[in-house]
Amino acid sequence: PSRGDSVDIKVNSGSILGQTLDLKNFNIDLKSIDLNKPVIKVYAFGGGQEDPEFADKLFDDFMHIKVDELSIQEGFFLITDPDEPIRNDGSIDLKHLTLKDIDLDLSNVIVDTDSIASLINSARMIEPHGLAIQEFAGDLILDNYHLAIDELDLQTANSHFRDKLLLEYDDISDFGKIETDVLFSIDLQNSKIATYDLALFVSAMKKLKMAELKPERLIHATGKLKGTFDNLRGKNLDVRFGNNTHFKGDADIMGLPDINESFIDINANSFTTTTSDFESLFPSYSLPLSIRTMGPIHYEGQVTGFLNDFVANGLVSSDFGQIDADVNLKLVGDDVIYTGEIETYQFDVSRLTGDDKIGKVSLVTTVKGKNFSIDEAEVLLDGTIQQLEYNGYLYNNLLVDGSL
Repeated sequence: PSRGDSVDIKVNSGSILGQTLDLKNFNIDLKSIDLNKPVIKVYAFGGGQEDPEFADKLFDDFMHIKVDELSIQEGFFLITDPDEPIRNDGSIDLKHLTLKDIDLDLSNVIVDTDSIASLINSARMIEPHGLAIQEFAGDLILDNYHLAIDELDLQTANSHFRDKLLLEYDDISDFGKIETDVLFSIDLQNSKIATYDLALFVSAMKKLKMAELKPERLIHATGKLKGTFDNLRGKNLDVRFGNNTHFKGDADIMGLPDINESFIDINANSFTTTTSDFESLFPSYSLPLSIRTMGPIHYEGQVTGFLNDFVANGLVSSDFGQIDADVNLKLVGDDVIYTGEIETYQFDVSRLTGDDKIGKVSLVTTVKGKNFSIDEAEVLLDGTIQQLEYNGYLYNNLLVDGSL
């Protein structure tokens, strides 16, 4: 802990059934501990100075405590940094975390001089913003610098996480600054994440109406996540959403929980989606009718930047054809502004524009424009049309420098 931190503990009632009680050597063996309505409040001041002698003072001598069974009913836990302002955006504030109605069933609890180990048979709790943990089980190991849970099985009302969790920290008081000072390592195996639960940590998702409880708004994920909450890296990700969306690759995000100010770096080995899945995930957006007829859309490449200002460098394939693009896109109000370089391969412009006179086009050009629909598009091109089908004729090697 840091100097100035404090912990308040109260227990309404409970019982302890002993077996061995050797206080002289601090060797305690208990059959059971049962606690009713315990209250634990941790006040972790982020500006406090770490006390490096704490562990030495607390564990100056050898200690061994073993508890066969430990249970808690209707517990309450709070960890807060009184120096930090409280967020009021409807999302979970990790700097002021509250858990209530905690029911806990542990076995084989072993407390040694500098570590705690236990089998978590079952745990249930509620976070007041709407996150209800209905089942939580795994093998726990906790020491001065790590918290590890193997064989993790965590279920909320909507999500299901499996496999491993590791938290690393310099001092237990770092949990008072969990967004920035606690390093997460998570192995996901066939986990199911509801956008509703995700939005409890990323408030902007609610504004985009991404948090409604619908079956198609479940994300199925396998892969590795590592980093602090505000600087998270995803490796070997395999993510599925809706009926046709599938992503394989790596993704880093820096700046959470404010998704609008977060920097995103995505390397898509393979990404496939459809317009129906896109509109299901982002129901506040309405795509032009011409875009909706593209069929499955496949992308390989990188996406770097912010949600409203990013660079896409990769190959897009659809029923319309292929586009190799290195383009910056900006979302400004209701407009999409773009600039960069594109190369098309037999791209069917007629299906995009609805103009039967224009057929397939292959070109290499710089592009600068705004919007995509025929009625609103403003586009400047400077390059070469390698091949163009127009009004039944085939044209080759045309120079283009102008607007469409």
